[in-house]
Amino acid sequence: MVASLAGCDDEPEADATSRLCGMLDPEAAERITGDVELTGFGGGNLDATRRQGNALTCIVDGPGGEDLLQITTMDLSDQAEWAAMQKQLTDEIAGSDTCAMRTDEPLGYVCRSTDATEIAVLFPRRWVRVDATARANAEPPEPKAVLTVAANVHANLEAYDEKQ
Repeated sequence: MVASLAGCDDEPEADATSRLCGMLDPEAAERITGDVELTGFGGGNLDATRRQGNALTCIVDGPGGEDLLQITTMDLSDQAEWAAMQKQLTDEIAGSDTCAMRTDEPLGYVCRSTDATEIAVLFPRRWVRVDATARANAEPPEPKAVLTVAANVHANLEAYDEKQ
């Protein structure tokens, strides 16, 4: 991994293992981005009360400022909110020929186009969407690699919450 990563607050981070936007381990994104210098913008305050009902967005750029990942996450307060989000995800892809519901955990959907892969999934208490764009002249990212990013974000936010 490259020794210098910029943090989400637009300030350089001293440690190359620092999370992008405070929520994504750069290594989790490597299957999509390659081993390149990444910059994350967004995220902001990760406090659980801030995430409740408010979406946080992180944009991960590669060399030359190309957007490679857009990650959006929001905590869900209860089972009713989780069920409503599940219905929303189903409604979002209704009639699409490039999207399909996931049949295994975590529930959600995956969409693929000629240059991008999008995954929106529901974890217990949290919704995570990852839009992954292919690098120049590359195939769209594999759904499993994009799911790895979503799972990493979820796990890091869970760990953050446990420390609070």
